[in-house]
Order: sequence, then structure tokens, then C-alpha cells
Amino acid sequence: MSLPIYQILLTPPWRPRPLASMDHAKCLLDIEEPQVLALLDCGRLMFGFDLHTPGAHQPCLRIYTPCLVAYLEHQPQPEDLEAVIRDILPKPWHPVLRATTLQRCFNVTSNLIHGLVNAGAFKVLRPPHRGCGGCALLDRVSVEEFLRKRRYC
Repeated sequence: MSLPIYQILLTPPWRPRPLASMDHAKCLLDIEEPQVLALLDCGRLMFGFDLHTPGAHQPCLRIYTPCLVAYLEHQPQPEDLEAVIRDILPKPWHPVLRATTLQRCFNVTSNLIHGLVNAGAFKVLRPPHRGCGGCALLDRVSVEEFLRKRRYC
């Protein structure tokens, strides 16, 4: 018995990215963006996050990957925002996050993370600098608060 393609895409031997882009969601669900937004609006997909930088002309929507799987498998959606945030961010819990780690967790470009850092979206513990190990270090609690504020509802 073969697995559905979405299970192959979402369960590789490594941990899949916890947030999926709008394009990824459209592909997995085989629907267009307005329908994905409608599923978020009506709660059939419980957790989306708008990660845009201030002044951006369009949203940078990311959807919690387990919500997509639950929808495809006709299972209940996750409901606990705090558990979702814990799952999005790396384990084990550590008070400091590297900007490059956040880029992977959010499934976004480094430019977006730099834009959010420059806009003051996170508390910066060490600003970025040139050279090895030069990425910004961010306060985890400020990142958690950012996600709470940016939930797409």
C-alpha cells in the first residue's frame, strides 16, 4: 500500500518545516489562494501566521503544517496556540534563537528575517555582524510574542 503524496512530502526522514508557504498549501490542498484563505477564515485550518514586514504591500502567510495534514486526513485541527508555538520553534527550549534558525522555522527568506529584525519585531540580543557566526541572536520570548500577535484570524 502506497502513501498519499502529501504524507511523503510531509514526513521525510528529517523534521519537515513547521510552517508551509501559501504556494505549498495550495499545492497540497489542490486549491487556489482564495479557497485557502476561506479555510483559514472559517477555522477549517486553525493556524496561519502573517509574517510580513512593516510596510509590505502583501501578506507573507504561513500555515501550520499539521493543520494541513489534519485537514487532508479529515482529523480535528490543533487548537492550542501555545502548543503550536512550542512546536514551531526549535527544541530543546533555549532563551536565545539564531536568526538563521528562525528563517528555517518560519520557512522564509533571510531578507524577511533581516527586515523583521530591523523593524524591531524581535528583541535583539546580539545584532548581526560580518564573519563566521555573524547572524543576529534573538530573544525567544519576543519571537513567541510576535507569533501570538501575527496569528491570521
